[in-house]
This record gives sequence, structure tokens and C-alpha cells, in this order.
Amino acid sequence: MLFFDNIERLYNKPIIIASHPKANYNNEYGNRIVIKEATARLVKDSDLVITHGSLSISYALLAQKPLLYVYFEEMLKTETLRGYYRRMEKACEKLGAGLYNIDSEFNLLNVPKVDNRRYRAFLEEVYVKSSSDRRSNFEIILDNLLSLLNE
Repeated sequence: MLFFDNIERLYNKPIIIASHPKANYNNEYGNRIVIKEATARLVKDSDLVITHGSLSISYALLAQKPLLYVYFEEMLKTETLRGYYRRMEKACEKLGAGLYNIDSEFNLLNVPKVDNRRYRAFLEEVYVKSSSDRRSNFEIILDNLLSLLNE
């Protein structure tokens, strides 16, 4: 919560949570607005997208929004969550996005600007199948998943 409080103070704007459609939150985000099934619109209308590596990150790339990837200390304690962290690190490197530990001090004034070239390249790499690649979409997805397991 302190993380969100700091961002709201710094930018003088409220944080609105784009909730997963199946999520059921009680008071995890305090009094902040939580909206389901509106992620694309919320991202389009945002000034900054804060993510933990959600699959909906493509909305931010398409809308060319600054990205702030966040993680917490607990993520580094289990192998599964460390895998998510490593994927976030790679995405940040490719996109020129920020990666911040919400459990420590950091300066949000240094959120990187959108790099349109990197955003387009990332979208093409992840979502666009090369015309010279004769594998089916299923084979491409399976190969990508297997490569993640081998990292």
C-alpha cells in the first residue's frame, strides 16, 4: 500500500486497479477503485502502467504507455516466482522499462520514457509470426513455453 501511496503523492493522481476478471479482492488495495473487465480502456486512459508482468501488457505497448514493472522481496524466495522475476528483467531490458522493488526505496522520477522502436520490436517478436516460419501457432507457443522452462 505504501508503494501506491507514494506514487499517488508523487504524481498527484489516483491509482486505479485493473483487476483480473476472476479475482476477488477484499481490501488488498485499500480504498482504491478496482475495475474488472476494463483493462484495455484503463491502460489507454492512463499516464503510467504499473505491472507485475501480466499478459495484458500488450495493451500498454500498443497504447505506447510508460511501463513500471514491480516486484517484491517474496518473489525472490521461490523458484516459480523467481522465474516471473527473470521474465520481467528480460522484458525491461528489451523495452527500456523500469523495474522496481516495492519493498525498498526508489526514485519514481526516473521512470523511463516510451521507446517506440523497442515497443514495436517487442510486439513483433512476441506476437507476429514470421512469414518464413512454417510452424503452426501451437508449435510456436509450445516452443516458447519450453524455452521458458529451460531458462
